[in-house]
Amino acid sequence: MTAKKKTAGITLIGVDHISPHPKNPRKDIGDITELADSIKASGILQNLTVVPAEAEGEYTVLIGHRRLAAAKLAGLKEVPCTIVNLSEDGQIEVMLTENMQRTDLTLLEQAQSFKQLAFDFGKSVEEISKASGFSESTVRRRLKIAEYDAEKISQLEGRQIKLSDFDDLEKVKNAKTRESLLEYIGTPTFNWKLEQAKSEEAKEEKREAWRKHLTANGLKEFTNYSNSYGLQSVVSSDLNSDPKKLPLGDAEMFYFSWNTVMLYKTVDSAEEQKAKSKETAKRAKMEKAVEKLEEAFKTAYMLRRKFVFAVSEIRAKNRYKEVFKAIILSCFEGYAYDFEAEDFFENPPDSEQGYDFSDVEKDFEKHEYRSLWRTAYACLGDGDRLDCFSWDGEYERNEQLEEIYDILKSMGYVISDEEKKLLDGTSELYIKEGSK
Repeated sequence: MTAKKKTAGITLIGVDHISPHPKNPRKDIGDITELADSIKASGILQNLTVVPAEAEGEYTVLIGHRRLAAAKLAGLKEVPCTIVNLSEDGQIEVMLTENMQRTDLTLLEQAQSFKQLAFDFGKSVEEISKASGFSESTVRRRLKIAEYDAEKISQLEGRQIKLSDFDDLEKVKNAKTRESLLEYIGTPTFNWKLEQAKSEEAKEEKREAWRKHLTANGLKEFTNYSNSYGLQSVVSSDLNSDPKKLPLGDAEMFYFSWNTVMLYKTVDSAEEQKAKSKETAKRAKMEKAVEKLEEAFKTAYMLRRKFVFAVSEIRAKNRYKEVFKAIILSCFEGYAYDFEAEDFFENPPDSEQGYDFSDVEKDFEKHEYRSLWRTAYACLGDGDRLDCFSWDGEYERNEQLEEIYDILKSMGYVISDEEKKLLDGTSELYIKEGSK
């Protein structure tokens, strides 16, 4: 079937003579069933834009890939087209500009389109903003995404990724660490890994400040705690303190232990040092394990706390009866003496019907559900010192923490694999009985 003129500027072209553009930035046209049904009922309401192909009478789509596929599915033989003549670079630029204006593009597809316009066609942020309709701030944020390794970014397709995830990723200063975190973005593990990376960076910055001050005063750093036998502790300080305010005394060496810096001096002979080495190494292993466990449970608490404060008013209102009841039961069971909480709800005084939530509901209507939720959560006694290990780093079940997680999960919390392992004792951070 040959092309024929219909009206000025519009040409009817047979669908068998039109091919998708091989360099279309959007590879997946998605589900076209509804569009095909619409075309069957009403026809094509917006013409396609095509360019002449090498073979005479053949054309390539610039704008309208989904419409072409849907038209074929609907059984159309011809489609209305506008024919334009553009260089290959011009064709790609047109497709990119049209592509990034679509509302159903993924975040990663948008970022890739912006990158091509900026780096391949030299478009400024202002020009991309005007062409796409996005603010300059949004364009910059998407271009930031495009700076990551293209292969790693391509592996993220299909995940439910938010722009705020990449904003959070930028809070990590080390580029290699950011790249390594890409593996987890869009998964329940991402927030865990992110918080740990941020915490470690903040800690290392404080260590570096101490390191510069102490080495400038002639002290040497040792990194293997098992080599600290034969040394006597002079003084220790929290990393958050001002290094210049710590009296150094006769200290000769320093060692970093989690959030603490410890200063030492030599006191024992070589023979005495050797005698103490085994005991010190054993103690070092235990202390290191406890430090890592403390850090892990602190990270877990930060994730729980962030979730609690992110719960919306609607979710708090929709779930308050079941969740708040669970919270109250948990509190009563933990702190009330000679009191059967479940009996109170099922058989309260002067009632044969069980506890009536109607009065509670009326009271709740006077307040903000979200605030009530946060207050109720606070009653659970959650905190960064709520953990599942003993003084020597062995696993100890914590039913209170398990109840807290059950309540959070009923509100939509997604527990990470690391938290599950900490909770059930399978984490490699725990010291196994008999291995000390």
